[in-house]
Parts: sequence; structure tokens; C-alpha cells
Amino acid sequence: MKKRDVPERSCAYCEKAHILIDNESALCRHKGPVSLDFRCRRFVFDPLKVNLEPRKLKKNTKIETLWSEE
Repeated sequence: MKKRDVPERSCAYCEKAHILIDNESALCRHKGPVSLDFRCRRFVFDPLKVNLEPRKLKKNTKIETLWSEE
């Protein structure tokens, strides 16, 4: 992932916050319950919380060619 592809700083992508069941708030280790777009100075980016789109295959790619041993 390129540096410019990193999402904005928010609790939704912080390793110190856990998203709650309602998906509108998070539980922060330091601040307690906060909204997902909240920001603080203790933000630490967690790459596992980012949902990336899978790569798309070209139109003419056959599945057999992906797994062939050369």
C-alpha cells in the first residue's frame, strides 16, 4: 500500500480502538467510548482494519493460466 493510500486518521483505523456492535462508535483504551471519526494524538495506524478491494483480473485471463506451473 502506498503512503497516499492510507486512510485518514480516525478511531476506525486505530489499533487502540475496538469497534462496538452498533458500528457507529468505538471503545478506545485511552478515551473510552468515542465516535468512529474521532481523532486523538495517540493514534496508531492498524493496517488490518482497512478493507481493500481485491485485484481484478483482465478480461482475457483464464483461470488455468493462474495456477499453471512453469
